[in-house]
Amino acid sequence: MIKKQIPGSNETNPDFLRAMKYAMTVLYEQNAAKDIANQLHAGKDVVDSLSNIAYEITSTVDERTDGKVPRDLIALLAMAILKEVLDIAQAAHLPVKPVDAANAFKMMLLRYLGENGVDTSKLQQAMDQVDPSVFTKEA
Repeated sequence: MIKKQIPGSNETNPDFLRAMKYAMTVLYEQNAAKDIANQLHAGKDVVDSLSNIAYEITSTVDERTDGKVPRDLIALLAMAILKEVLDIAQAAHLPVKPVDAANAFKMMLLRYLGENGVDTSKLQQAMDQVDPSVFTKEA
């Protein structure tokens, strides 16, 4: 069965694609990846570093693309950017585990929601109930 694509509802959204193209250009054509690798090496906590770097890149990309990425695709954009930051970390020979990636995304999500006026305490508690070994098994 072929699924019918709803325009603007997934990662084929033109504004999402423009944002991703912009992010990839900055990361790889403008050599930001090298700076990111240096920041990751200098960071004290790999999860904090991954989370903060990916969050800031996502925010900057959203701003520079005039906030046109639909709000329902911001999490997808953040995950894609976090994946790129993880790839940079691995290329820089940093020991990053799947659970680190999961925790970094969790921190990004909580930060985003908190900055947008959501009380994240219950979500934090629910997320803390997830056994981190699940991410290691899935990897």
